[in-house]
Amino acid sequence: MTNFLKCNRQPERNTSTKVTSEWEPTKEVKEVVLNNMTKTTKEEEDRLKGITIYSDFNQKYILSLVDGHLKLANYNRNGADMKYYNLHDNAISIGVQQSIDRIAFPDKKFSCVPLQVEPFGGYIFKYRTEDDVDCFIRLYVTGYKLDSNDSLKSITVQYNLMDTK
Repeated sequence: MTNFLKCNRQPERNTSTKVTSEWEPTKEVKEVVLNNMTKTTKEEEDRLKGITIYSDFNQKYILSLVDGHLKLANYNRNGADMKYYNLHDNAISIGVQQSIDRIAFPDKKFSCVPLQVEPFGGYIFKYRTEDDVDCFIRLYVTGYKLDSNDSLKSITVQYNLMDTK
């Protein structure tokens, strides 16, 4: 895991950030705190809570921080219930950035591997709407909290929908 204790650089903050407890994907930059969760068994994965970034009748995408890794899980309707669906290629780590505005599409392919969090890291996640439109969200880690054992407790991220034009 990245050594969060050695990181003392301050990020460039987007001053128009709106702090919210609702994930409302728009082009406006917003900020949210993701609590780190520990997954101990596969069955617990269904009970993990994160932030719902997209939901329609047949599918739901939930962003979460699990064991220090960011992941965008896809849930599909199976009968009456939403069931976890294998991750598809929907994540890219951009590396350490100065601000959310500097996160752009790299010459890399999307991966289905959950991404290890690093201070001031930039990430892009992809999801598909019910109209088969691909949407892209960029995230920038602006802060973090450690627990009494110096383990990662939570991260603060800025996020917004990317313009793909």
